[in-house]
Amino acid sequence: MQTRADQEFLLLLLLALKNEARGNKEGYRRNILEICRKDEVRQVVKRVNIKVDEKSNKLLYLVLRHPNHLTVSLLRAAMIVYYRRR
Repeated sequence: MQTRADQEFLLLLLLALKNEARGNKEGYRRNILEICRKDEVRQVVKRVNIKVDEKSNKLLYLVLRHPNHLTVSLLRAAMIVYYRRR
């Protein structure tokens, strides 16, 4: 049961990262890095793998697994491009 709960936790984190990258112009980078670098998040990310099929979620999962300024900037750019096209 713990593995399933951890998988759900990671999926909810992907949603939180998406919301930060999409809507918070000023503090998105700081907030995303803060979320991804928390000790409990790092432990779950290392311990549990999830299968991500959707392309946008693959980028979010990349940021979650490798939180740095480059991956966060790529995420933000992808969100800007995607939501301008809509």
